[in-house]
Amino acid sequence: MAGINLALRSSMPHSFLYVFTDASANDYALYDQVTSLAHKMQSQIVFLLTGDCGDRSTPEYQVYHKVAEATSGQVFNMGKNELKDILKYIEESITGIGSKIVDTKFEPGYGKNLTYTVDSHTGDILVAITGDEPKIGNAIGPSGSRPYTEHIVSKKKEMAVAKVTGAMPGEHVVPVGSKSETHAVVRVKSSIDFQLGFSVSPPKSSKDIVTRPAPKGNVHMGVKVLGTGVKLETVKILGMKGEVIEELKLELVDEKTQFYRTPSFSPPSTMFSVTINGYDINTKSPVTRKSPTPISRQDLSTEEKVETAPVVTIDGDSSITLYDDDPLELTCKVHAYPEPDIKWVDKESGNAILAETNIFELPYDYISILKIDKATKNATYECKANNRNGNDVKGVEVMAKRRFYFYIIESPKDIRIEYAKEGKLVCKVYAYPSATINWYKDAKPLSSSSRIEISKDQTVVTLKDMQPGMEGKFMCEARNDKERKVFYSNVEIFGVEKPVIDKTINEIRVTEKTNGELSCRILKGIPKPTIVWSFLGSGTKMYLKQTGETIQLKNAHRGQSGLYTCTAKNVLGSDNHNTELIVEYPPRIKSDVKEMKILDGDIAKLPCDVDGVPAPTVYWTFNGINVTSTWRTQITTDYSLIIKTTVADTGHYVCHADNKIGKDERKIILKIHQKPVIDKSVAEIRVREKSYGKLSCRILKGIPKPTIIWSFRGSGTKKYLKQTGETIQLKKAHRGQSGLYTCTAKNVEGSDTHNTELIVEYRPRIKRGVKVMKIVDGDKAKLTCDVDGVPAPTVYWTFNGIEVTNTWKTEITTDYNLIIKTTLRDTGNYVCHAKNKLGKDERKVFLQVYIPVTIVEPKSNMVETMVGKGKVLSCTAMGYPEPDIKWTFHKTFDAPGTSVPGASKVVTSVT
Repeated sequence: MAGINLALRSSMPHSFLYVFTDASANDYALYDQVTSLAHKMQSQIVFLLTGDCGDRSTPEYQVYHKVAEATSGQVFNMGKNELKDILKYIEESITGIGSKIVDTKFEPGYGKNLTYTVDSHTGDILVAITGDEPKIGNAIGPSGSRPYTEHIVSKKKEMAVAKVTGAMPGEHVVPVGSKSETHAVVRVKSSIDFQLGFSVSPPKSSKDIVTRPAPKGNVHMGVKVLGTGVKLETVKILGMKGEVIEELKLELVDEKTQFYRTPSFSPPSTMFSVTINGYDINTKSPVTRKSPTPISRQDLSTEEKVETAPVVTIDGDSSITLYDDDPLELTCKVHAYPEPDIKWVDKESGNAILAETNIFELPYDYISILKIDKATKNATYECKANNRNGNDVKGVEVMAKRRFYFYIIESPKDIRIEYAKEGKLVCKVYAYPSATINWYKDAKPLSSSSRIEISKDQTVVTLKDMQPGMEGKFMCEARNDKERKVFYSNVEIFGVEKPVIDKTINEIRVTEKTNGELSCRILKGIPKPTIVWSFLGSGTKMYLKQTGETIQLKNAHRGQSGLYTCTAKNVLGSDNHNTELIVEYPPRIKSDVKEMKILDGDIAKLPCDVDGVPAPTVYWTFNGINVTSTWRTQITTDYSLIIKTTVADTGHYVCHADNKIGKDERKIILKIHQKPVIDKSVAEIRVREKSYGKLSCRILKGIPKPTIIWSFRGSGTKKYLKQTGETIQLKKAHRGQSGLYTCTAKNVEGSDTHNTELIVEYRPRIKRGVKVMKIVDGDKAKLTCDVDGVPAPTVYWTFNGIEVTNTWKTEITTDYNLIIKTTLRDTGNYVCHAKNKLGKDERKVFLQVYIPVTIVEPKSNMVETMVGKGKVLSCTAMGYPEPDIKWTFHKTFDAPGTSVPGASKVVTSVT
């Protein structure tokens, strides 16, 4: 037990202590000291026993169970070879599964239902039981759900541990049991936890609480939420058997830190536990957590004590500023042993002040609270503490300021004042600093006048001889350097009447040239109102000389139609009423266009400018038949007739207008014109030369009837023809008449034209040329074939009776000429043939290809010889056909000597 005591003093609060031992505790007398310290540290102690010295009923052994029960721990008996299994349990315990929600015992036997509740902030669940051959079954959740149950320690002699994961929120049941009494503990891994403690005075934060309540008297419990998403409602004080001793409501003290506290209550003198109850903010489902260990009051007898001189600490600032009538509360904490004498002293006067002193946490900590109803002065208050070991003192400087105040003694109220009587408005304020008062009427500063009197201190406004215009919205403004307040009073006048006109008649109808009357009947008005008439007609407004309640209309005319306004006025205000005067007269249709001409297919708009009151009924007739709206005809809102015209719409149209006073009509003759349209189906006419033909210009449309003009363009010249009819007769056509004939049809709406090509056909004719053509071998020969004929003839060439085609050396051009890259073999008869459907023609040409003559010898143009001697002169020539050789002498063919056939001549002598 001494070792546990040492471990508790060396460990952090809220620790888990695991005690491994195979011996009993000879120092079991330290039980009270160990449990008191465990409660102070809120630590849980678990015993892992590998031996029991053969007797489990001895105090040395039973103290382990008492400590475990007092600290929400457990006792596990096991063999040494089972330590590895219990280590799994320890690992699960120290990795976040630390909130105990169930600690209970069952009678011997199996199949006992261990019930626990899971909420949305609960994670994994650890179930640990001890007994003789204990067993844990699989968990069953809400609606028969089956969360996963992992058996961490099973089939052991005296212990079993299971881990449950994936549990749904709600109530769960786990079957447990053993041959002996079964001790079951359920711990959960939770996203929320709570720090709870106690304080003699109402705590404001977690700094003001300790883990155990004071040894005696009432205390407050403080609870701080560790986590988010929950709202707390109550705490329950439970006995060690789970019975509810007391339930206390929780008050939220600090929303930011989520700190709650209970009212003052008296905790039990024996050990107890606490459950904290609330709900999930989102799901509204309940959330409950249990204190980590049982709780007991502080007990001086179980504490180790060390002589300690007092150390004084002031809770809060050493200097405080407040208003002179505010309550003052100062807290002084003292750490000392033995219990010190604590008192509060006014430093300036030296007088002691009565204060409340209590134990905060034994054996060293005490708290003294000084409460003063009103801080009326600046002062320094000192907390003094002393015992046999020494003394200490700390002071708080208090600055008391005078409080600003602004009290409304009387404010102005809404009032009604009788005409010519008197009324008062009062605005009184008691303030520090003193306030000034200003008055306003209808948002403008108010000052004294003959009928308005403001008192010298500005607190009272007297309205004398109440008249219209003095009523309105009055405002009292009271202000000083610290505050401003305004008050409003609606002041009304009674005993007078604003004019009211009878508005039952808004319209009067009078027939033109008859009599009528306009009325402005006054229903209310004190004093009697004056009446003004105005008239608005044709966009202009004018005031009338009449001032009575009626206007007489004699021999009414349409110019008097319009809006008549009657305005009644007195000192309180005015009223007006509008009456529409309508002078009725028979319809009248404005007559302007009597005849309308329009192009076929265009939109015709026949106007019907109607005037008449009441609005006349208007309709149209066409050739005596009523016109209705169709896809082609429409009558507009201004009574115009819109027609999508055809030729059939030509005729007489009449606009009729009727009302109860009379009727009128207007006649219009509509003539539909058409632009000329010529039949363009024939664009070309062919006629054989010297035969009959005809050109046509058929008019399809045209109103009025079009005139026709013919023109002719042939051989590049244009001329107009004398014909004016729809046809031109060709009695004996000749090729000079071939060309483009244009027919133009015109009328007032426009014109149309059509071109007809006249083609006079005739048989082919080839222009005659040379009959023989000579050309040097290798040159290009061009044999012409100038062909004329309509239709265009088929043209081809033959050479010695065989048709010529385009080759590498022959080409027939687009104008039918034959081009030959000549050789001697191209000599022969060439014929150009031309034919069409009317006949044929041909032209013959003989082509002679030759090689020019070339003299080979002599090579020199000079021969020398002796006089008197003979000389042979040679002359060799080449060419095709074979050349004929002749000699000349002095440009005559009479040359001396003897000629030798072939290529030479012998000269017998030279002189």
